[in-house]
Amino acid sequence: MGDEKTSAVAKMELAGSSLRASIEDGRIGTREMFAGLRAEERNALAADVWDAGLRAISNQAKEPRKPTRLSTIPPSSW
Repeated sequence: MGDEKTSAVAKMELAGSSLRASIEDGRIGTREMFAGLRAEERNALAADVWDAGLRAISNQAKEPRKPTRLSTIPPSSW
């Protein structure tokens, strides 16, 4: 298990009006998630994960940040 990777490596290339992405992920859990799928299913899952991640990041960036006030934090948390 010494060759177990702990993160993914992504390479992005702008190609005209689109983006080309390549991801290398050697983590066991990730391999297991995709291993039992046919090529079309793996590609569809990867596209769905990409879309979901981009939506999540976009939504987080749009969410207004409310300032935290000390009076809203219970004293027991100090």
